[in-house]
Amino acid sequence: MNKNFGWAVGVILIVIMAVFSPRLQAQEILPLLGNHFGVGARALGMGGAHVGVAEDFSASYWNPAGLGQIHRMEIYGSISQLTTTHKARFLQNSHTTADESNYTNLETGGFVFPVPTYRGSLVFAFGYLRPRSFDHTFSISGFNYSPGDSVYQAGEELETGGIGRWTLAGSVQMSENLYLGGSLNYWKGKDDYMWELSEYDDLDLWTFNAHFLTNRINTKISGFNLTVAGLYCSKQLRVGATLSSPITFTGKEDYQEDETIIYDYEVYNKDSTEVSSAKGYYEYKIQRPYSFSIGASLSLPLLLIAGDVELNDWSQIKYKSPNYMVLNNKTLRRIYQSTLRYRLGGEMLLPFTSIKLRAGYFVDPSPLKNAPAAADKKFLTAGVGILLEQQFNLDIAYIYGWWRDDTSSYTDKIEVKKIFISAAYRF
Repeated sequence: MNKNFGWAVGVILIVIMAVFSPRLQAQEILPLLGNHFGVGARALGMGGAHVGVAEDFSASYWNPAGLGQIHRMEIYGSISQLTTTHKARFLQNSHTTADESNYTNLETGGFVFPVPTYRGSLVFAFGYLRPRSFDHTFSISGFNYSPGDSVYQAGEELETGGIGRWTLAGSVQMSENLYLGGSLNYWKGKDDYMWELSEYDDLDLWTFNAHFLTNRINTKISGFNLTVAGLYCSKQLRVGATLSSPITFTGKEDYQEDETIIYDYEVYNKDSTEVSSAKGYYEYKIQRPYSFSIGASLSLPLLLIAGDVELNDWSQIKYKSPNYMVLNNKTLRRIYQSTLRYRLGGEMLLPFTSIKLRAGYFVDPSPLKNAPAAADKKFLTAGVGILLEQQFNLDIAYIYGWWRDDTSSYTDKIEVKKIFISAAYRF
């Protein structure tokens, strides 16, 4: 746009902001926001392959039926430290912008209570688990070389928050080798999002000198669902399965948009700055589909090997309200696909010690149809655990993940590193 079309500046700039704002990418709808790790340092040290293990409070998340294996009361807690790194290249620019940020959170806290029984077991658990994080910082910068045009643009995205659930779970031993369980889950979380765009007419082709735009979206999230589960245990082999009902998330969003345009002197024959602001509130409901997991573990002398598969048909995501968003459901079916999230891991007991070493690997495939393989999130994990005086478990896990996010306007190489520390005391 040249200086003969100054009246269109505002409209064009809003369009540019929409094109380059990462928040508006298709996969960033509520059930798919952020990174899904899971809970518990022991489980995550094994790559999260825990549906066929599940023998501490974290079983409330992985497989509630596994709670039946616990015979003493347990107090459990976990914290984490997350580091995210984004290396982004904007349009045709050769310059790469690198952003690294750190976040510390309470991940898990809960209590396990076995009920005294004449035969078998009856166990309940209650607590909080935070399996998904939204935390990251991302920025892009460089010249936008459109035909007949050139503007230097810089954008920065900051997002914090996560979603967790308050869980009441239980398990009953139906026979010598079979446990059945389930959980009632109240999901609650928040997402604080900010996107800032700055533009400069360095080559003096436009009718403005500078343009600044800030978008803020604060979302409160809530929902409810239930999980049913089973676990079969033989002497060496355990096989588990879970089925989680759909979750209808309610999103309550407050948004604010602030914009400043500093025009060239010759537009009004005097210095001119235009400032505008808009804010509002809206509420919607979106439903995540059923989720099904199956896993197994094999106990060998000094070694435990485990693997899980989780099926999610993301094409069944749908808005429930309001009506104008329900109209997008056909589009959601067209762009999303079903995925198999798989997890592999192992645990080795060091001879003549109470120390266990762990390692694992898991993949979280992209829910978008025809997404490149580089978009699948891949994770390597490692961990160590120690049992003290047969009562206190201390577990540490480390996760390293990597993937790429490629769009028409930027390429982003993403790395995450996360440390989990869990402690469990049984009495």
